[in-house]
Amino acid sequence: MKQEKISVIGFPMDLGSGRRGVDMGPSALRIADLENKLRNLGYIVEDLGDVFIEIMEKQ
Repeated sequence: MKQEKISVIGFPMDLGSGRRGVDMGPSALRIADLENKLRNLGYIVEDLGDVFIEIMEKQ
């Protein structure tokens, strides 16, 4: 049986959101052990980390 591969990419940004804190979503998924849960379902999982987002307030 061929296993499907899932790549996880975090995009920690909250611009355009009506709520502060949504940029913490990728961290929350990692803390919740998403990678291990997907592996337990039979997937091959690769966490590619977060996309670099420049802090807009610094500009």
